[in-house]
Amino acid sequence: MTAAAAYLEAATSAGLLAELDGVPYVAGEYVDPVSRRRRVLVEYCDGGLVGTAAARDRLRAALAEAFPGNDSALVRVDATTPGDLLAGSGWTRELVYVGYEGPVGPPTADVRLERQEDRAFVRDWLERAFTLAQHQLGGPGDGAAEAAAATMAHPARRTYVVGPSPEADPIGHATLLTDAVDEVRGVGFVELLDALVEPEHDVRALVSALVAVCAAYARQEGRPLVGHVVATPEAGDRVLGSLFRRGWRTWHSFYRCPLGDGGTAP
Repeated sequence: MTAAAAYLEAATSAGLLAELDGVPYVAGEYVDPVSRRRRVLVEYCDGGLVGTAAARDRLRAALAEAFPGNDSALVRVDATTPGDLLAGSGWTRELVYVGYEGPVGPPTADVRLERQEDRAFVRDWLERAFTLAQHQLGGPGDGAAEAAAATMAHPARRTYVVGPSPEADPIGHATLLTDAVDEVRGVGFVELLDALVEPEHDVRALVSALVAVCAAYARQEGRPLVGHVVATPEAGDRVLGSLFRRGWRTWHSFYRCPLGDGGTAP
């Protein structure tokens, strides 16, 4: 992955660009908005800095020295970096961003844009999604209602709902943020923030219909459709495998890297 020139210029101006073995990376401290923990974010690094155990050890040592007092870093890893290079390294995959390359379709009779009377359903589904994400990432478990309300008010939010008929209450949704930007790549995209269908219905078929409509919208806008998965040990590989079979492909991942003396991430 090659970072956009404008991104590297901005990182340099902000004092966030560093080099290791002559290879640039961008790192700084931040407070994770979900887990509420302070840690280091490596927003960009070349694959050569994580491709071997020796390189990872040098990067970890450099981060620990530059940011004392942090027990872990979240490191962006390019999709072309083989995942098995990180297996058994003490690095833990935490988030995987995926781009959609599957079927694209127009709205069906069951999928429509959200109406005013659907908003309470959508807000509830978003709150449930934020609550789950906080639990998966070790967050405190509060703030989901506030995050859902902020998403509902986002000017670039676009939500599709699905129901048994056009007049019926919705049974699922797909919520997009249409103005997302991957600053590292310098590419705008449509973010699939959440997609959910109530479990008593045909979840796979209805989620696929929602995604196809979202992909059609993204194509119309000339932007890729991108979502993300919290890669929990219990279900991460299973969920990703299912997504890959349905046309999603890895964009990039974030791995949690230990910075303390113990050698394993908390």
